[in-house]
Amino acid sequence: MKPMSANYNQHSKFQNNMAAKGIPFLKAALETTNFKNNTDKTPYVIADYGSATGTNSYQPVHTIVTHLHQFQPERDVLVTHVDLPNTDWTKLFTSISKDKYVLPDDAQDKVFTSVVGRSFYEQVLPRESVDFGISTSAVHWMSKLPCKLSNTIFITRTIVTKEEREIFTKQAKSDWARFLSLREKELKKGGKLFIVLPIVSEEDVNGEESDLAQTVDKFLFDEVEAGNLTAEERGELTMPLYMRTIKELETDVPESLTIETRSAPFRLGPEQIQQLLVGQKLDVEGTEEEKKKKMKEVMTRAITNIWFAVVEEYYKSKLIGSGRTEDYTSKFIQKFKNELSSRLAQLQEINNGKGAAFGAIVFKKKD
Repeated sequence: MKPMSANYNQHSKFQNNMAAKGIPFLKAALETTNFKNNTDKTPYVIADYGSATGTNSYQPVHTIVTHLHQFQPERDVLVTHVDLPNTDWTKLFTSISKDKYVLPDDAQDKVFTSVVGRSFYEQVLPRESVDFGISTSAVHWMSKLPCKLSNTIFITRTIVTKEEREIFTKQAKSDWARFLSLREKELKKGGKLFIVLPIVSEEDVNGEESDLAQTVDKFLFDEVEAGNLTAEERGELTMPLYMRTIKELETDVPESLTIETRSAPFRLGPEQIQQLLVGQKLDVEGTEEEKKKKMKEVMTRAITNIWFAVVEEYYKSKLIGSGRTEDYTSKFIQKFKNELSSRLAQLQEINNGKGAAFGAIVFKKKD
């Protein structure tokens, strides 16, 4: 796992959209939860595993709280956000204070917020204390880097060796089993766990290519060749990410957890990704060529911003951890941003591969 950058909220349209795609499955899980005849007066506890700086949590929390308050309008709710100790908690509390999970006024005063600064690969809450767990765009981050990749920093590329992919797969299997085992301990009997995350289809388990991945890798290898980065440091920048298949999500489930519902993979195609990256309808005057150029400029800037919102803190920790100074690290990352944006802009057309696939799954702890 690793912390997100301070501007993650500003550049997390992908993750927010991912959460939105899973909301129908969350609503289905809520419909089969007994709120109407529940006389429990204790606070309803929602645990948010892998909160980052908050915005990915808004839709799930909003959905759960508004549903609960239809039946128990006087019941208090405690939302506990869980992420690493060096998460920007100030950013999270500022966002929540401003937006209040986009809840109606009569529900806002019933919702209280707390945080736990700890990896979700550890037990983070007391046994049988959680009514509803949520995790959006988080569990594909691994507990640790399984190994440094030799030809790339992305396990998702086709040039990963068979041995390296097997090492990643083994670690991912262990992480998933541990994650579910810990959540099983924390859930109350009858409690539920909603997870939405990026996945990979069975036909793409051996990787696929995109211009972003190829451009990032090319820059890093160029820096090694120029003597600005060591081969060891490049390897340390391997991303500790693993996209599971739906089948992998259904394995290593503790005996006391049942799968209540699951989605088929839902995919954002290249055009939908473009709309998300741009985030607005561009009103550009000029020829078709001029409009196309403007769109690519906006796309390039958006891709760069989103990428570094996700990875900047990870890169900083790795480079400083290898002995680099803060000054070197700051200048290297700024150069990286400039080069990524420039190199993407030089492409005739930006290829996002097949798009991005997501999946949702809901577990219930047996009564």
